[in-house]
Amino acid sequence: MLQWQLRRNDKFAFYQELAVAVGRIHTLKSENVHTVWSKQVIMNYGPLYKYYELLTDSQVYAKMKRLHLMSLSFIRKTGHGHYHTDLYCAPGMANEPLSRPLGALELMYHRSFLKGKDMLTQMMHVESRLPITSFQIKEALKCLSARHPLLRMTIQEDKYSGLCFREMKSLEVDFRTVDTDDWITVMEEEEMNRFDPDRGPLWRCKLLRYTSAGYLQHPSWHALGERVMKYNFVFVFCWHHGLVDGTYIQWLFGDFIMYIDKVRSGFNYRSVKSLPLMPSIDTVIEYSQYINGRNNTEKISPSILSEEAPSTILRDYTLRYASEIGQLSSKIQKPKDLIIQLDENDTLSFFQKCKENDATISGALISACCASLVGLVYQSETNSIKVDIPVELMVDMRRYVPDRFLLELQGAPYPGVASLHVPLLIKFPMSKHPIDKDNFWKLSKECTSQIKEATISGYFLRILKDEVRDSLKHHSNPLTTGKSPFVLCISNVGKLDAVIHEEQAADYLLTDICALNSILVDDMPIFFTLSETLCGRLITGICYCANYTSAGTAEEFRTNLRWYLTQM
Repeated sequence: MLQWQLRRNDKFAFYQELAVAVGRIHTLKSENVHTVWSKQVIMNYGPLYKYYELLTDSQVYAKMKRLHLMSLSFIRKTGHGHYHTDLYCAPGMANEPLSRPLGALELMYHRSFLKGKDMLTQMMHVESRLPITSFQIKEALKCLSARHPLLRMTIQEDKYSGLCFREMKSLEVDFRTVDTDDWITVMEEEEMNRFDPDRGPLWRCKLLRYTSAGYLQHPSWHALGERVMKYNFVFVFCWHHGLVDGTYIQWLFGDFIMYIDKVRSGFNYRSVKSLPLMPSIDTVIEYSQYINGRNNTEKISPSILSEEAPSTILRDYTLRYASEIGQLSSKIQKPKDLIIQLDENDTLSFFQKCKENDATISGALISACCASLVGLVYQSETNSIKVDIPVELMVDMRRYVPDRFLLELQGAPYPGVASLHVPLLIKFPMSKHPIDKDNFWKLSKECTSQIKEATISGYFLRILKDEVRDSLKHHSNPLTTGKSPFVLCISNVGKLDAVIHEEQAADYLLTDICALNSILVDDMPIFFTLSETLCGRLITGICYCANYTSAGTAEEFRTNLRWYLTQM
């Protein structure tokens, strides 16, 4: 039996552990997990195994549930608020909003948000067999918020815990309609419209109406096999990056379409069961399981992690475009977006060439972006002189989440933000556009090897465990002025055809997608590219800052990049 005569510190540790144990078991029970009393399942949930005998005794369980509430009260009274806010509190277990401290990644993105950066805006074009009303869309958004607790969060300062997610007192969604089909302008405007972290919500949705008709419809008759989709809907979502990343947005959008389908049958948000509020991803990863004894940080990225001096290519870009930068600097900072969309034949050809040359798609995209930037800066005829190009690759850290944390999510990916900016150093020939085909694929293969080596060595996790946390210690330092030495940031989110869940795939089709990130001047790359594959087409968005890079220079970069994606 449990020892009740405990010293103050021991008692706090017990109550903290007990609160987590009962909160988790209640969450499982409320979601009708029939194996909840299985010893193996209980042992998979951290401290639960210590209380196995108690938790499997139904007469004791009611007392344990009361003790859970006592533990919350005890933790608050003893001033350990930072532990209280990290508990698994299922709806109905406590009469107070859900809350927990921000993790390292979330803090990093939020502090960047406060400096005017890190808003994620995404356009999604959906075709449907049936018309959808604005009422149905708003109700589906309420269902989405009721299901995913992060969508109900504000970001507030806590006396004991620092910055915390705290649930809004009432369920609110920010949904509006606009009479335009110019979705790029709408996205750029949304990037400039900042959220209020204290009030929330920290996301919003706009529907672009092509007509003023009562039903928000625009006939398209897009045929796919035997399916004919009659109505077009263009949504623009905007998110605080501390809440979500590209992978989680995909799942949220699939759930959104699912709830539109359910709302048609009379379903409403009051019938939705909320998922649990999970801890931040950097707190659940078991680092020691993946980080081996080799330290390849210096091999992969020497000297650039400190960001003490601008990179050579950034210096040369600044010199070459000094007049342009000077003229644009007086304008209001505004992110801009360009799109490259390959047809199915060009996409298939690019993917096949990647395979033939032992290069991953991400490796080839890095090579293509580096070549495109080098072509803007240098006019050399030789490949013998090389320049170091500091690049950030967006890496999804969900692969490192232990399985036991996924059981509570019912098939959903780990929620929140899990995308890490991983620094790499690419050595590239200082030659004018275009470089020859053999050299391009050789460099693509080298980029691929560098990414694989970083994965094997645990380099990604070292960045998350050490570099991100270390950077937070210096968050009070003034913002670095001027462009980041990491002149390119590259993200490849992969194939998006399965974003709409299988149950809705017969009636809905995602036909187009575009993302915009708030790229400004200070401490940001020159170009940020985000690539995805949809309906057999490779789509790449190019984000840049309009008061540092001119539309003509950005267009030249896009022309170069398209050439490497289609002509290599």
